Amino acid sequence: MSLTFAHFAPVFDKVEAEMSEIVLPGSDHQYIFPDFSLMAEQLKRGLALEVMNPRPACRTCSVLVNE
Repeated sequence: MSLTFAHFAPVFDKVEAEMSEIVLPGSDHQYIFPDFSLMAEQLKRGLALEVMNPRPACRTCSVLVNE
């Protein structure tokens, strides 16, 4: 499955105060990065996309939520 900008539409539907700053998609043990154009479009909108396997993504999410 290939990620598209439409997959992230719910993130951008929120008001700016509630909008996420980072998205951590889990990608199994093989790091599958989305197309560069998707990452560039998200950066333009102030959203970082970090690809990790699920376990580190969960730990990172916990750290970010607690900050």
